[in-house]
Amino acid sequence: MGIMRKTVKIRKPHRCAVCSEYFPKNTKMVTTTIEDGGYHSVYRCEPCQETVDRSEMNQMIDDLNRTIVVPTKLAEFNSTLNPQEYLELKRKERNKN
Repeated sequence: MGIMRKTVKIRKPHRCAVCSEYFPKNTKMVTTTIEDGGYHSVYRCEPCQETVDRSEMNQMIDDLNRTIVVPTKLAEFNSTLNPQEYLELKRKERNKN
């Protein structure tokens, strides 16, 4: 099984696998392709990919330190915020501390 991730300029409209927003062709998105006898691709907008990366990084830190680290969870999204607004809000909260 192989996994490949890269940023691409999409050639047709795609829906983000995280926020479910549609993006028009020529938008940059992050694609993850899994090859396990067939090919399966998942597309994420860049703000959502950043959120996923932070969550995964926080989980790795938690596993390494064996301490409680509260990762940025996708469930924390306020439905009134788009991913970019959510990330900006989190940056402001982090800078206050």
